[in-house]
Amino acid sequence: MLYTPTQQGGAGIDLQLHNWSDAYRHRFTGSYAGLNRQLTPYNLGDLTICYDNIVWQLPTRLSIDIKNLFNTDFQVIEDRPMPGRHYRFTLRFNFTKTRRL
Repeated sequence: MLYTPTQQGGAGIDLQLHNWSDAYRHRFTGSYAGLNRQLTPYNLGDLTICYDNIVWQLPTRLSIDIKNLFNTDFQVIEDRPMPGRHYRFTLRFNFTKTRRL
């Protein structure tokens, strides 16, 4: 079947220490058939680092995600390269009001 890898796998690890948390995810995709040629297998790693705190009396999380950590060249669809290493910064405030019983 086109664009269907015969082998795929993944693993991850999460670490937490005080207000800090880290997560690493690794994915493997084996070779598979494109329209005109076989696409090469690839490994991808993603890293997330978070810091939780209280800001203005609100639970707050500051995080950075590093996608494609090792800057792997890969294609999911033939002749359509995927992005190299890229970053996402997030600042999240939790406005949820807790109910008292």
